[in-house]
Amino acid sequence: MMRHLCSLFTAVCGAAQAVPNVRELSCPNTPDGRQPYRVNTATGGDLRRVVLTGATAICNDGSPAEMYVRAARAGANEPDGPSANRWVIHFRGGSHCSTFEDCATRWCGIGAWEGTLMTTRFSGDFQIVGWLLGRNSINRLGDRNQVLLKYCSSDSWQGRKSDVVLRSETDPAKAFSLYFQGANIVAAALDALERGVPGMPKLTDATDVLISGDSAGGTGARVHTDRIAARLRAANPNIRVRAQYEASFGPDFNGKQGFPAGDPRDPAYQRGTDEYNRIQVGQRNAQLDDSCLAAHPTAPFLCAEDACFSMNHITTPFFQIMDIQDPFQIDGLIDADAPFTPAQIGQGLSDQLLALTNIRNTAIERASIGIAPGVVARNCGVHVTWADDDGFLGKRYRTGPTATAYSYYDVLWNWLTGAAPSTVLVPRPPATPLIR
Repeated sequence: MMRHLCSLFTAVCGAAQAVPNVRELSCPNTPDGRQPYRVNTATGGDLRRVVLTGATAICNDGSPAEMYVRAARAGANEPDGPSANRWVIHFRGGSHCSTFEDCATRWCGIGAWEGTLMTTRFSGDFQIVGWLLGRNSINRLGDRNQVLLKYCSSDSWQGRKSDVVLRSETDPAKAFSLYFQGANIVAAALDALERGVPGMPKLTDATDVLISGDSAGGTGARVHTDRIAARLRAANPNIRVRAQYEASFGPDFNGKQGFPAGDPRDPAYQRGTDEYNRIQVGQRNAQLDDSCLAAHPTAPFLCAEDACFSMNHITTPFFQIMDIQDPFQIDGLIDADAPFTPAQIGQGLSDQLLALTNIRNTAIERASIGIAPGVVARNCGVHVTWADDDGFLGKRYRTGPTATAYSYYDVLWNWLTGAAPSTVLVPRPPATPLIR
């Protein structure tokens, strides 16, 4: 299918001088060629839309980026004080694209993802949410000020580039352009929250902020966490900033074959460098973590690889949950012809997650890491569950058959409040039955 997309997407497959934006793409899966989505016309919901301003706060198709917000529940409290100036800022995920074929199928909803992740044309004024952001008798994080950042840049929240031209692999004359402005969308959201959004307190008055992300949103939250924390501390030195990420952690292949990570003799070096130059530099002008880039001037690709970066360079306290049989991780490695079985992938991720708990002793920036990460390793064959009530609040994990079981929320809340356990690692395969 991918090899024949140019014959299908007729609107961009000509010899015109100007390269049209992806919004001009004619989709083969609808009678009129338009995207197969409907505008959300909901007149009420938990979170309300805020449209972001700025020339670079735009989605892949140039539509304005947006976020959804809700003020803290009046009178709500956490054990050490009121919820009124506490926040959760969540980066939504949804994979990414970097080729003509992948972005075309994403735009038209032909592949695993769909075009509402590239535009806000179909967004409504409200969103109904639950889970991590939900208000109920269990989840005390739901009582905080909530910000849900709409993902529409397909760049894992890293880009700072306009009019990026993607050409067909089979016919370079066939192309479209799009915007990769994820990092600038983040900056615009922070600008708006600090100025003050109607009905919300100013972010500059915050006492406690949890930066959160899932999947590609986890990647985005990671690369921006220390930068956001520094920005917030500049306005309020006493603020407490922490982060939590679901998925997008590993496997890390750097420094595993006889040479240190980032050494040109490491077999992982050339692959990482090539991909970094093509995507992070060439396509996105990506904004990555400053201290990481300073530490690896000849191997900046290490700062774009989630696990290696997490193991060494995030100094803001963070919590990580990862499924050791994450189907997206496994399928991605299989598609790349990696010589690993699902059991071996699970074993490698188990080892990495265990090592993550010890980064105060092993990380390159260990002197600046004051709190050990909270970690959950689960074996359920799922990608993300923050957006599922049962997955976030109900499903429980245990370190062994007779150990006490804890939910995602239980362990996250323990870590945030200094309670135990703040780490739950399911047994390393093959002792645990594998999903696949």
